[in-house]
Amino acid sequence: MSLEEFRNEIRDIDLKIFDLIKERLDIAKKIGFYKKEHKYPVRNVKVEEKVIERAKDHAVYLGIPTELATKVIRLLIDYSVRIQLQNWSNSLND
Repeated sequence: MSLEEFRNEIRDIDLKIFDLIKERLDIAKKIGFYKKEHKYPVRNVKVEEKVIERAKDHAVYLGIPTELATKVIRLLIDYSVRIQLQNWSNSLND
């Protein structure tokens, strides 16, 4: 396989990753509306810790550095929280 073919594979994987991130953020938005409607707080540290632990466990299973998994999942959690808070403040202005 050529270097260009490897790069094309990486590009395709990157696009799939972003598709999944978009899907995750869309679901986070729905969760935010649900939380608002049912008067749940946006942040739940216990749930976030479980998500991080699950990511680390899966990283170990896959042979991925847990530091990478932790950084990625924390970033995803942070953006999910931002989206939920943004939706809350936007709905207050409606």
